Amino acid sequence: MGSHGTRENREIKKGGKKMRKLTGLILVALMLSVVSSVQAQEATEEERLFAYCDRLYQLDDAKIYPLAQEEFQKFLDRYPDSSAAPEAQYKIGNLYTKRKENLLAVASHIKSLYLYPGDTWAEKSRQEMLSLVPEKGKDRELRAKIATDVILKTRPVSSRHFRYLEHLYRFEEPKLHQFTYDQFQEFLKKYPDCEEADLAQLNLAHLVNRQKLFHQAIAQYLKVVYLYPTSPLLADARYKVGYIYHQELKDYKHAVEAYQKVVSDHPESEWAENSLWYTAEIYTKEIKEYGQAIRNYELFAQRYPETKRAQDSLYYAAKIYRDETGDYAQAIQTFSHLAEEYPASRYADYALVGVAKIYEEKLKDFQKAIEAYQVVPEKYPESGYADDCLYQMGAIYEKELKSNAQAIEAYEKLIKKYPESRYAKSAARKLKKLK
Repeated sequence: MGSHGTRENREIKKGGKKMRKLTGLILVALMLSVVSSVQAQEATEEERLFAYCDRLYQLDDAKIYPLAQEEFQKFLDRYPDSSAAPEAQYKIGNLYTKRKENLLAVASHIKSLYLYPGDTWAEKSRQEMLSLVPEKGKDRELRAKIATDVILKTRPVSSRHFRYLEHLYRFEEPKLHQFTYDQFQEFLKKYPDCEEADLAQLNLAHLVNRQKLFHQAIAQYLKVVYLYPTSPLLADARYKVGYIYHQELKDYKHAVEAYQKVVSDHPESEWAENSLWYTAEIYTKEIKEYGQAIRNYELFAQRYPETKRAQDSLYYAAKIYRDETGDYAQAIQTFSHLAEEYPASRYADYALVGVAKIYEEKLKDFQKAIEAYQVVPEKYPESGYADDCLYQMGAIYEKELKSNAQAIEAYEKLIKKYPESRYAKSAARKLKKLK
């Protein structure tokens, strides 16, 4: 009985110790809870929001990764200047790594380098990128840049952010299109009035155009025009609108409108020459408004006389006068101007032939036709039209002017100068007949 009582007393004492220990733990937990509650109440909204985001991150649950990234981004949008911002940006990139989306991870970490240069978290981003980018292959230049790039913290944050966008834009990686688009949108929302905003908007439009989303691209280019009316990029944006309407959508009316705006409002821009040329082409080939086509071709020759297409423009204008409008006097004048202004042009000999043909076939002025034909073998003896011109001269003298002596002279000159000509045998037969 005594032994049993002693054992029972020991058990009671042991149980009392456990109870006291448990009670102590509960009290500690309650005290910590109270402290935590008090701390939570005293924390700022910024601190509470970051703590929430970080808690999602610490859960390390693959199904929650996208939500955690979304919440971190909301935090950055709301508190871009927070001391926790570099950590938030790093963790967004790290979550891409966890999701095995390495390209997006690299793109996101690059943002850390540009926005938070020199920060501990940015350097962690650099190290993580180096672990993701191979040392060999097509990415070796990127790896070298990541390893050595120094970004000046003294530059305005908007400027550093824009440099990041340029870096991202140069990737030209289809898998990054949507990500890059979102980054441009974020930048324009944050810095609508910064000095790089117009170029950011233009590059965003280029990005959409790359994806062949042509109507959306037009809308984005027009945004440059209307939101940044004094920007030096207006000509580029308007030209791209015209080009999409012209080449991709085959909407020639709107294409001409856009091109003409470039020509009239930005005549000194690098886009004006192409805009004027394409306008003339559209009027010629698509709309068939030949008067407008001629005006644009002639304007082109006046504005850009030193270019190769100036010769082309005079050639096409002359052909339209001859073949479409029947204005033979203007056709002769334009062909003659082409031959005089560009004697070394590939069109020079043909232009003289064109003049001769009009005189011969349309105006029946055979003497002037001969004068025009005669210039080609004299001035361009190596021309592929030289033998043809001599033969035509002989035929006109023979049939129209009834001057056999001069016909004989032309045929003999043809056989002597161009014995291999396709006209040589025919000229020989005519000589036998005339003699």
